Amino acid sequence: MTEDGFGDLSGYEAVTSAFKAAGPAFAEPETQEMDVAGFHVAAVTESRPLPDGGTEALLAIEQRVVDPARRAKGETRVSVRFVHQIISPGAR
Repeated sequence: MTEDGFGDLSGYEAVTSAFKAAGPAFAEPETQEMDVAGFHVAAVTESRPLPDGGTEALLAIEQRVVDPARRAKGETRVSVRFVHQIISPGAR
């Protein structure tokens, strides 16, 4: 949780760029934004197929409360998650 989220992801991009340079290519980053149940969710995902049929993914996700009533009660902090995920072929 942070007070304002991250306006600048250059540090994250430097780390993921170095990681990606050491292995097979990841697909171009995809951005997604949506409002769900009083939250605004923004995400950047990158993935690559694995030799066993699975998927390796890197995700940066930011979730902000946008519901005015909840914000008025003080729910203003921002949830930020950085994820490195391996999805097994049988997990789909």
